[in-house]
Amino acid sequence: MESLINRFVALIAILILSPILIFVAIGILISDFGPIIYTAKRAGKDGKVLGVYKFRSMRISNKKESKITSKNDSRIFGFGKFIRLVKVDELPQLFNILKGEMNIIGPRPEDLSIVEDHYDDIMMESLTVNPGLASPGSLYNYTHIEDSLDEGNAEETYIKEILPLKVKIDVVYVRNKSLFYDFSIIIKTVIIIVQRSFGKKDFPLPKEYHLAQKL
Repeated sequence: MESLINRFVALIAILILSPILIFVAIGILISDFGPIIYTAKRAGKDGKVLGVYKFRSMRISNKKESKITSKNDSRIFGFGKFIRLVKVDELPQLFNILKGEMNIIGPRPEDLSIVEDHYDDIMMESLTVNPGLASPGSLYNYTHIEDSLDEGNAEETYIKEILPLKVKIDVVYVRNKSLFYDFSIIIKTVIIIVQRSFGKKDFPLPKEYHLAQKL
């Protein structure tokens, strides 16, 4: 039943948001001609490889680059910075949801190598459910972390100082998962994206923050 609900919501969202999807696709082509969508290899449910769809917001490069994107990452082109701010770069994941690979709400999927090298037993609990388009951990990252990552050491800082707490916030969600909880996160996500788009920078810590610190 949960999977059917998620797929139905994703289908409705795709239909409603189709003008935005088309606008973003055209904007990417004009800003930095190349692929519109790319597939990021992430860890899905039970750690299985998941190809997560995203609108491309960075220039194409054959170099080995950091897995983590900093605030002023030089790889991001102008229009890409905008779609990242308002999070529409993540909207192609509605098709992952339509395929049953993701949910609307669930732990954000991490890079495969980060999971393999840096997840402890508690963090692995985040892989017991489908990953999601939004989560308490991703909201915490959006409101408190993204703007603090410097390009020079973004990956090291993220893995050592940010990743454990961010994932454990999502573990708190997994342990308390419910339809009402999901709905509250959807509403909170929309409100925060609108607020950040209009320049708000100061947000309270999420309710899961202190519980996650105890894990």
